[in-house]
Formats: sequence, structure tokens, C-alpha cells
Amino acid sequence: MKPPLCEWVHDPSGQPLDYSILLPILAADTLVSATVEALDANGAPLVDDSLTIDRVSFALVNEKWFLTLWVFGGTSGAVYRLRVRWTLSDGRGSDWIVRLQCLNNN
Repeated sequence: MKPPLCEWVHDPSGQPLDYSILLPILAADTLVSATVEALDANGAPLVDDSLTIDRVSFALVNEKWFLTLWVFGGTSGAVYRLRVRWTLSDGRGSDWIVRLQCLNNN
């Protein structure tokens, strides 16, 4: 089964764009860390590619935890696998794999 496709399409030809992902974390939990990395077909970190995840942040907004990532570059027509990983203050955490499609908007 393929990981889910992100609902947004990234334009690799422009400026860095930010995208937010709703995390399945209770508002009462405390998120202490979160990372996002692009993966190759074998699940290893992607190297030698123009796709860059510039930074990652997270915030509790209206009782929901969101992770925001800033992305730039990539290859038009490619579908990238991203590993989203987070950790809570009690040590629990999770990994998600999502897919990000890249297409030029021009």
C-alpha cells in the first residue's frame, strides 16, 4: 500500500513554500520535537536531489497540533516520500510517511 498523497502539490520552481500537517495528537499532550526528511525508494535519507526541507516547526492551534514544513526545489513530475516523525514529552512518538507531488505551476 502506498503512503497517502499530500493534499497540496509543491511547485519546485518558486520560493520556499510552507505546508501544514494536522497531527493525531491530543491537545493535552505536549509535543517536544518533530522532524521531516525526504526518503529514497529504500527508505534511506534522500541525497543528491534538489528537494530541500528548509525548516520544521509545530504549534498547538485551536486545540489541535500542527506541524509546518518549508520546502523548496525538487523535480517537476516527481513524487517524493517524506518521513514525518514526532516525539511527545512522555517519550511516545510516531513516524508517518506521506507523499509530496511536485509540478511546475507555469
